[in-house]
Amino acid sequence: MKNERNYQFISNFILKVIAIVLMTLDHVGIFLQNLQNTQQIGYIFRCFGRLAFPLFIFIIVEGVRHTKHFGKYALKLGIIATIFLIGQVVFYYYLDNKINSFYSPVLDALIVAVTIYLLKRKDKYSFFAILSIGFIITSFVVTNVERAQNINILWMPFYLRLPYALFDIVLALGFYYAKPLAKWALLNGGNTTENLIGTPYEREAENIINTLLVLVVSFFFYILFKVSGVSYMFEKYQVFAAAACIPLIFYNGKRGYDKKWFKYGAYLYLPLHILIIFLIFYFFIIK
Repeated sequence: MKNERNYQFISNFILKVIAIVLMTLDHVGIFLQNLQNTQQIGYIFRCFGRLAFPLFIFIIVEGVRHTKHFGKYALKLGIIATIFLIGQVVFYYYLDNKINSFYSPVLDALIVAVTIYLLKRKDKYSFFAILSIGFIITSFVVTNVERAQNINILWMPFYLRLPYALFDIVLALGFYYAKPLAKWALLNGGNTTENLIGTPYEREAENIINTLLVLVVSFFFYILFKVSGVSYMFEKYQVFAAAACIPLIFYNGKRGYDKKWFKYGAYLYLPLHILIIFLIFYFFIIK
């Protein structure tokens, strides 16, 4: 029997490439929105870019699920998060101390990875996942209290906060538990569905759950923002993240191309592409 159905053609590698391209569009869009004649193009780029983060969260959950060396996995994320943190601190204290939105999504990724790893252990250490989840909730609450009361909460500076906060952990937990939920659904669907465990149909069931998850979470947070004014990252157009469900439907669960140059290059690309985009706009466009 084939390992995947005909339409399941997107591997983990292809998903990473899609996410990287969309992330790049998003960051180019940030600069375009700040120019007088390209604001609309920048907005369109950012709308496409909203798909990137749910895909990265999914990739991280898959990575933690399958990695045999979480320490190395977390170290790479930790190094990139530290680079961003240093950049934030330098920018804030030495260049522009009025900025308070230079967030680092890599910190989101690291906290999510740690949370999923602790839950994956299923031992006494899993209890400590409550600490990372607590940090996420605290970040979310502090940001909203600060904005609602128009105050500055100094004990938790912006560079230690998570830009997506509840949005990312809800997605991450959903992606993580989609696999056992899909298996449970097949095991409890009668004799016919029991025989589908370990077949492409199990992957299909998991993809459907992940697709519904992205749709529901994206629209829920958008409605929450509209109705109550609750703030989260890029709330005005984060609803476009719902379209991230499209590539997830075609996911086949395979690793795909996995050369070391790409694995390490993908990590390095995160800080480098922002620097390159900044330099291009600053020296060749804005000037």
